[in-house]
Amino acid sequence: MKIMLLALTSILVGAPAMMGAKKPKPPGHVLTPEEAHIAYSVSVNHLMDVLKAPSTAHFQSFEESTITWNTHWLLRNQVQVEFLVDAQNSFGAMLRSRYACYVDVLKPLGNGRYRVLCNEYKR
Repeated sequence: MKIMLLALTSILVGAPAMMGAKKPKPPGHVLTPEEAHIAYSVSVNHLMDVLKAPSTAHFQSFEESTITWNTHWLLRNQVQVEFLVDAQNSFGAMLRSRYACYVDVLKPLGNGRYRVLCNEYKR
């Protein structure tokens, strides 16, 4: 019984180390102004394709947006762009939404395309 408990304890304590669980390290790359502008414009273009009424959309300006490197282990080395968007929904009501987009500016897909993922924050 004691041996079994000792073995179970060592497995549970050592499991994160064996699975490679580490704190994310900040990337060694410094975000350039050009990369920040690319990430912002790619994010805006992506959302224009997704919104119900893109012609009514008003995006927060580049200067007012938050643009940083994402250090989360799943989306590491991608630029995170956060901004507000005012746009009409399918019923015609003007809504304000907060979006976070993740753009991989270091690995372009070609033809001016980039890998992008956008999520809307729910309040």
